[in-house]
Amino acid sequence: SLMKRILLSFICSLVFVGVHAAHPAPEKTIHIVSQGWENYAAENCQGYMWDVVEAVYSSEGYKLKCTIAPYKRGVEMVKRDMADAWVASYKDEQKFAIYPSWPHDFERTGVIATKDTMKRWLSNDSLNGKKVAFVRGYELDSYIDNDFQKIEVNDLKQAMDMVLAGRSDYASDDADDMNEFLNQNPQYSNKLEVRELFKLALYLAFNDSTRSRKLISIWDKGLPSLIKNGALREIYEKAGKAEDYQSYWQDYSSP
Repeated sequence: SLMKRILLSFICSLVFVGVHAAHPAPEKTIHIVSQGWENYAAENCQGYMWDVVEAVYSSEGYKLKCTIAPYKRGVEMVKRDMADAWVASYKDEQKFAIYPSWPHDFERTGVIATKDTMKRWLSNDSLNGKKVAFVRGYELDSYIDNDFQKIEVNDLKQAMDMVLAGRSDYASDDADDMNEFLNQNPQYSNKLEVRELFKLALYLAFNDSTRSRKLISIWDKGLPSLIKNGALREIYEKAGKAEDYQSYWQDYSSP
């Protein structure tokens, strides 16, 4: 009868709706975790590093989810599969992680000392036999062979204070962070001087999974495309970082 057909069709529609409600289509989201850096990687996906990541993945239909957390916490989140990747890892820094071929940025590692000490600076060899202060977790000795005494401190200001007090010959950190500190603290900038040691590539680091391999493949195709079409340069210029683009990416043709 007509009533039976209507009832049957209604039941079928309920079953159909139920199936879809139980298994919603997975939204294409990539979840990245980073330390907080003003204008670079801030809350609510604000900052030009997020802009770079979003430019790569949005072209493949992914929505970016950003989490700000201390560095070690970010690594742990990826290890526990609570996030897809963390930001600013050195290549092969963690054994459990897998890495793209293309970096997302670079870090200029530098040293700082009194202006008198820097008058005698010749090369990295000037560190031999000296005391070098750096923030806990910053593993300078993993990247250079010089023989110096490590002094671990809690923050950059403490490292600078040790140099000024003569308790350490040098301090080492990200050269940009040290220059930024000097710009904001003139009482230090008229006594101290920064020298760049070397440049290190920084990578998104993923947990080892099939999903991660797909996300890495998208990154390794997308990042060089941003260079080729000028979009990466635009992101840097808009952030007031044109010099960094020149320094990092201008001649970077392939990993």
